[in-house]
Amino acid sequence: MVYQAKPILSAATKHLSAIFTEKAYWSLLFVGIAPLTLFSSVLVNAEGPCRRAVKLVQRIEQSEGRLGTAERDLYKEAIELCPEMPEIRYNFAQYLSAQNEHDEAQEEFRKAIEIENKVEFLLGLARSLLTENKNSEAKLQYEKVIEKDKLNPSALQGLAIISERTGDRERAISQFSKAIAVEPKSAEPHFNLGVLYEKKGMNDEALFMYQKAISLSNEKHLDALFRAGLLYLNQSKYLAAIKNLERAAHLDSEDSRYPRALGVAYQRAGKLQKAELAFRKALALDVSDRVTKVNLAKVLLQTNKPAKIIDLYEDTVVDIDKTPLSSDELYVKAIAQWKVGNPTAAEQLLMTAHNLNPSNLEVIEALISLFSELGKREQREHFETLSLKPSTE
Repeated sequence: MVYQAKPILSAATKHLSAIFTEKAYWSLLFVGIAPLTLFSSVLVNAEGPCRRAVKLVQRIEQSEGRLGTAERDLYKEAIELCPEMPEIRYNFAQYLSAQNEHDEAQEEFRKAIEIENKVEFLLGLARSLLTENKNSEAKLQYEKVIEKDKLNPSALQGLAIISERTGDRERAISQFSKAIAVEPKSAEPHFNLGVLYEKKGMNDEALFMYQKAISLSNEKHLDALFRAGLLYLNQSKYLAAIKNLERAAHLDSEDSRYPRALGVAYQRAGKLQKAELAFRKALALDVSDRVTKVNLAKVLLQTNKPAKIIDLYEDTVVDIDKTPLSSDELYVKAIAQWKVGNPTAAEQLLMTAHNLNPSNLEVIEALISLFSELGKREQREHFETLSLKPSTE
């Protein structure tokens, strides 16, 4: 075959696009049920021990979580003082749910319901059951709410989540739509409906719902910002993706998902300095994130910083979790060695990468360019033949 010369390293690195690995779909968000505030009529009507019990619960409310584990003791003391007041049991159940102690929480919710069959108590129990995927039991409680309030938006959303979980997506869409009609200024049903649309491949409809949730939350709905950013990224609308992901990263600086996705958006938009900073931030938050490490290495290759890649991976063939490096990881490490003038090491790393994943075209093209530079015609022609075969992936 006639060999057409290619620029050595530019050919080897022409596919240097950041790897995008976020899950395609996000989970539906549960509808939060707030604790009851006991400052008004309950306090006025309370007498003797019950009045002291209410004061204890007020103390918990005013502490805004600063009491730590002492909250449990105060709730128990309040219940001992006034076991017949369902609001105290309900608030204690909410505290237990927040601690993921759902069995005990459900017991307290049920005791509150036995005293007074209120919608709030039924919703609290249903929410706890839904958290534990006890869908049939949760459905029963939500249906009891609907008997009392046919258009209760929280119950409609809970039933929609159960419908989606049990495979009836069309019913779930109908229930979320009804919840939106009842409560059009609530962000959560818009977000949840967006998730369902995304799962159906209706991305324009999903984006509309995500943006509606963002607007209704004064641009503070993290999950909607993230999902919208990922959809824009998949549509190659990088500036729109960056806008949403930057906002999410600003709102929550401790979640590595946001700078990780933001780095991909920056890299694909050609904003390489910002991409490097975003990937480094993601790695600082999650040192075990090997995909982001590869993405950072690709950006360092694009900005001609091969020595930094060698520092990134050090002189090792295993990563932090002690498992062998992947084909992609070996590839970026090989190109870095090549760029600093060590083609022998690059060849060894690329051959190992090829053996791990024979269909990796980045590796094959790098080997073609490397063997051309080294004058190894037979090996070069072998890999040129491989590059013409369709990928099996």
